[in-house]
Amino acid sequence: MAMNATLNTQTIPFRFLLYTEWVMLGSCGVMALIEAWQTQRIPVAHLLILLTLLAMGLALHKVKPSLAYLYTAIQMGLILLGTTLGYLHILPTLYLIVMIRSCFLLEPPGRFIVASLSFVFFAIHQVQYLTTIMPLRLPALNEQRVWMHQFAEFLMFGLSLVLISRLVSTLITERRTQEKLAQAHNQLRQYSLQVEELAAVQERNRIAREIHDSLGHALTNLNVQIQAVLKLWQHNPAEAHLFLEQAQQLGTMAMQEVRQSVSKWVSWFKCRMG
Repeated sequence: MAMNATLNTQTIPFRFLLYTEWVMLGSCGVMALIEAWQTQRIPVAHLLILLTLLAMGLALHKVKPSLAYLYTAIQMGLILLGTTLGYLHILPTLYLIVMIRSCFLLEPPGRFIVASLSFVFFAIHQVQYLTTIMPLRLPALNEQRVWMHQFAEFLMFGLSLVLISRLVSTLITERRTQEKLAQAHNQLRQYSLQVEELAAVQERNRIAREIHDSLGHALTNLNVQIQAVLKLWQHNPAEAHLFLEQAQQLGTMAMQEVRQSVSKWVSWFKCRMG
């Protein structure tokens, strides 16, 4: 199955892989120039294949998951086209490039398929190469060296495919882990903000209850004192005046309690904003 989302080359933390691709394609281009100098003709098809692979690499981050296999198949097809034109000396490099790109587009089963096909096609091309030199009837020593050289190439190419696949897969796994950690950090930060907001609401409610309770208690006592003043005003003015003074004191105390509560709320609000 293709990856759910391809990685943008601008956000890949291991951009050296992109630069490595360019170096590998550049080395193939240098080989094409050497070939053009030796044969006194420009290998147009060779250069077009390299430029097409370069353009496909630049568009890697735009490939949709549903088109990942098609994208990889087109690259393999371009390499096979190059083999029909005789460009066998650049095959290992191009297959390794396809292997790197497939790691970004495909899940492990797909990567294994690409690696297996790359090795099989490379083996077929090497056999084709041997069929061109075996009729030359080389000396036994030279023929042995040819076989040893081919075995070494098979071994090196196979190990390169495995190592590149494991390296890129490890880097991608690390990247995903970092993204998950960043996402978890953001969630924890959101939870922390929600907890702080809940604590702020609870503190505001507590201060409001304090103001309500103190003010309500003071107003109740004040109302009782005023009623007593009204009842005693005609019959006992002196005692009514005493109740009136007590009512005034209660009003003053109530205002002080309200001011203290409001002061607490203002101080808390400044701490929140500061």
